[in-house]
Amino acid sequence: MTTFRTTISVNGCNETDFFMESSITKIDSFGSSAFQKIGLAYREFDAIRNRIIDNPYEAKSHFVKQMSSIGMGLELCQIFMAAKGWKRRMRLAWEFLDEHDWAAARKLDYSKFENYWPNLTFLNADYPAISKK
Repeated sequence: MTTFRTTISVNGCNETDFFMESSITKIDSFGSSAFQKIGLAYREFDAIRNRIIDNPYEAKSHFVKQMSSIGMGLELCQIFMAAKGWKRRMRLAWEFLDEHDWAAARKLDYSKFENYWPNLTFLNADYPAISKK
């Protein structure tokens, strides 16, 4: 279960001027796992999209910025943003990554590290990828 909480403070005169603050009670897994970084990007994307409703580009822009740090280009970001539901998002992210990234995500102790995904299904050794690499 995630301990991730986010607060978005919006300028009342200009909704595109906002500040997002996040908190967790566990150790951050953001820097230890690309898979967790994608999960966090999705959490922030949803939070911004749900709060900054007058400008849908704010959430998209933030998502692209976060994902570019792991080498994802704009076209692939658009595919990721179009994925509906956490199950599809998780499978898409898993498929995007390689075995090294899978191992990094699986080796974390999630009783101590934050899991930005809604479940730990990916820990199963037979967690399905969309296709074999």
